[in-house]
Amino acid sequence: MDKMMQTTSLPQKPNKNQELLTIGIPFAIIVGLLCLGLCCVIVVLVTTFQPTDSSTSTSTTCPDVPPEWNIVISEQFNSNRNGWQEESEQNEYGFTQAAFERSKYVIQINPITAMQFFQAPDLPMQDDFYLTVEAAKTQGPEDSFYGVYFRMTDNHYYYFVISDTQEYGVLLLMQGWQHLVDWTLSPAIHPNETNKLTVLAEGDHFVFCINDQWVNEIYDDQKTIGYLGVTVGVENGGYETIFEFDKFTVHAPAK
Repeated sequence: MDKMMQTTSLPQKPNKNQELLTIGIPFAIIVGLLCLGLCCVIVVLVTTFQPTDSSTSTSTTCPDVPPEWNIVISEQFNSNRNGWQEESEQNEYGFTQAAFERSKYVIQINPITAMQFFQAPDLPMQDDFYLTVEAAKTQGPEDSFYGVYFRMTDNHYYYFVISDTQEYGVLLLMQGWQHLVDWTLSPAIHPNETNKLTVLAEGDHFVFCINDQWVNEIYDDQKTIGYLGVTVGVENGGYETIFEFDKFTVHAPAK
């Protein structure tokens, strides 16, 4: 597997600055009758109904590791015993560098254009798994995204990413981009801080958690097995962006 890949065909987030149109629904309240019933005053009050913010939805607790699943990798990034790439590269998309620093896996990108960058440990392909990782963006635009990818084969893969705009998304690249969970606001995301991401994959069922809070789950059977790792990306060039990963852990059923 090629552990270092970029792509410019990134799905775009919705424009957060686009104003939501709300509809005012008038209703009449009769205040009273004046002049011995010969006239009346009707006061019309207009109420504007605001759309429900999906970010206020009640979250449930993230599921635990299924019983009897084994640890496949528990990476603290103190030493590179699991085959993570440590190198830099300059190409048509910009400059990328991955390195172990301060017991973290640090990815730096200086993009010329929109790009996505992947890195993976030296692991066999996984079908069912329970993955957790701690991740943060320490420098760069707030709409840069970071997270994990999984079940990758032939450059087809799922990924679960967040941004410091407090949005997350679940996408599949297979015959074009498929938004399995569109960009969604979530208060579980802590902007400008370290966030813990969790993915539980069992067959066609996927559960997604942020900071130990359940945020979503889906069913999809288009990819059944593949490689997994970490991913970062930017939607525009011109800004040096730095990400950090720590405590990358994968459990899987005994084979």
